[in-house]
Amino acid sequence: MPSHGQIQGNRMQREIKLLDCPFDGNKGDVIFDNDHHGEWFNLGCCNKECVANNLFYTEEIENLDKSINEWNKRHKIEDLK
Repeated sequence: MPSHGQIQGNRMQREIKLLDCPFDGNKGDVIFDNDHHGEWFNLGCCNKECVANNLFYTEEIENLDKSINEWNKRHKIEDLK
């Protein structure tokens, strides 16, 4: 059964802090599970209708920290000019 928002199993359990979605303001979420491919996660907006739902999907659980950092990155308008 998928778990939300924490690393479990063989990894040290820890809470994951995600900022709200930059597109619609809903909560950011991460879902962990495994199947015949191994461990995987979906990270993105909790709103299934949002373009950012499951924005980061990977079968490589090692990319989790990088994905969290990318999700939580916000740019100031001035930086985009």
